[in-house]
Amino acid sequence: MRTLITLGLAAAALHLGAQEFSHTFGSTKAVPESFSLDKSGCRDNMALAAGFRYTRPLGERFGLGFGVAHEWRRASAEQETPDGTVPLNEVEGRGVLLQVMGQYKLFTCASKCGGTFGVMMGADVSLPYRTNALRFDASGSELPSGRVDAAFQAGLALRAGVRYSIPLCHSMGFFMEPQVVYKAVLDRTDEAFVEGRGGSRVGDRLGMGMQGGVYLSLAGGCPMTKAE
Repeated sequence: MRTLITLGLAAAALHLGAQEFSHTFGSTKAVPESFSLDKSGCRDNMALAAGFRYTRPLGERFGLGFGVAHEWRRASAEQETPDGTVPLNEVEGRGVLLQVMGQYKLFTCASKCGGTFGVMMGADVSLPYRTNALRFDASGSELPSGRVDAAFQAGLALRAGVRYSIPLCHSMGFFMEPQVVYKAVLDRTDEAFVEGRGGSRVGDRLGMGMQGGVYLSLAGGCPMTKAE
């Protein structure tokens, strides 16, 4: 009986120890070609985010993560005029990202405390709570309408990429995730930018992303050391 209880507690400890809590940082930048118009172009369109993620194991290789982050976004476009290039519109926004990430471990380097390589796929739900938009005429002067009064509109983005994590042998480590991002549904901030450019919504979808951070595992020690 004691043996069964001991084995059960050990199994629970191993399962619990595989869980991770991460402090994450990330950025996303749109693919420039997706903002091309005949007489205007995208000067910059990027976002920065910081938050937390909880990852639960679903076996030896699979894991499922749930994250929340605060995002800052800025996008601007220019227009070509006979007098040169002048601003067309500028949009700034803040929002909350709710994320779900699936992870699959491919292999771990054989060296002591070596890094682990894998792939990831997930989805974001963006909940913008503040959007400021400015528009400019052909002379570069600001137009009167500078507020966004549109109704709240959430967005949906899909992510896929690779994951590389390195344990630091004391219940901590860091990870990096280069990603490709596809915006399936534009939120209010995205809509304000696209409408301010007078352009089509088609193409305002693809971007490159990077997420990373520091994770804390409930299991102490170095995984490679334990395996020896």
